[in-house]
Amino acid sequence: MCRAIVLLSLVVVSIYGDVFDQVASQGKSVLNGAYIRGETVRQCSCSEQTQCVENMKAQALECIDPCWRQFTQVTDRPDDLRKCFDTKDHLLQNFLSCFESNVEACVPDQNGPSIQKVNITEILRLTESRLGQKKDQLSSTLVAPIKKIVDAAGDFALCLKTCFLSKNANGYCFDRVGCQPMVAETKAKKSFKQCTRSINWKKEAGELCDCAVKAGLNEATWPGIGIPLLAMVVNTELLKKHASEYKVCRETAGEYHRQLFTLHPELAEPYDAEGLDPDSLLKSQKFMMYGSAELNCFFRLPAVYGDERQWRSTLGCFKDHYSDVGFPLDQFNKVTDAFLAAMKKHAGGVTDEQKKGWEELLEKAYADMKSWGWF
Repeated sequence: MCRAIVLLSLVVVSIYGDVFDQVASQGKSVLNGAYIRGETVRQCSCSEQTQCVENMKAQALECIDPCWRQFTQVTDRPDDLRKCFDTKDHLLQNFLSCFESNVEACVPDQNGPSIQKVNITEILRLTESRLGQKKDQLSSTLVAPIKKIVDAAGDFALCLKTCFLSKNANGYCFDRVGCQPMVAETKAKKSFKQCTRSINWKKEAGELCDCAVKAGLNEATWPGIGIPLLAMVVNTELLKKHASEYKVCRETAGEYHRQLFTLHPELAEPYDAEGLDPDSLLKSQKFMMYGSAELNCFFRLPAVYGDERQWRSTLGCFKDHYSDVGFPLDQFNKVTDAFLAAMKKHAGGVTDEQKKGWEELLEKAYADMKSWGWF
């Protein structure tokens, strides 16, 4: 269970930076759902808490070997992959030490006050449910190969939970010693954020991905492209929201071609616009129509990314339009900077993350169209 948490955290953090805020914000609902009404228990001493935490960690570690086979779904070298996560054990240990010292869930001796009792099994169930919802949301934005990796991680975590519960079928360590830690929501949330943010997750995720690639997790690449699978995770929700900020109308539709012909004057010729002042395009009915059509093709891409049939159909939007115009499809790799310049002007700017996302999305689009023999 320990490495499962590290695994899922690193995979998700490498994609969405605010995951810890989301998890922390759900802590209250998990605890509220696990309280046993009308039952109290003594608050643990710190020595009792340490004893039981170590016991539960040992049980979880015993479940690693039988559950690690889940990763044969994504690599034929699962033992090498495991070594990657073994090197990240210090992250978990540092986090747990930090959290335990800051959350103040125990008292100095065995004369602690009575606190409301929680159902530990229910906490695990509710946490699994919340993580499952997050995984489903994440999976809906991923292409099939990346989704397979995330699904394997989820299967691994589920196996660990099942194994862990079987080891505690007759009661948990806390039940045997007759106490539980008291986790105050505000203190726990603050400690959780403090301890997770002390770790450079982007750096750790990058190192983990590099190691995973060498362990066979990335043997395949996009057909005909050579782009590593792990590099093709795109935050489509971010891009969909960004696209929605661009209101295509008479005043904004011509901006894309104004930027395109300013940055790449040679591309004006297929549109019969060579020699025209790019600024004049903003009032051109022709380029209002062209701009509206092409921008809408761009804006559809994040919504269909990961659905092979819809993705190809949407790229066909560019193919058909460019065919009508006479624009060579092999020049599509030159349009990204013009598109981003238009977004910067009419979509509230372009952040580094948005820029990276659009660049990766359009790079994939260009590579796919080439692999399909469209040019």
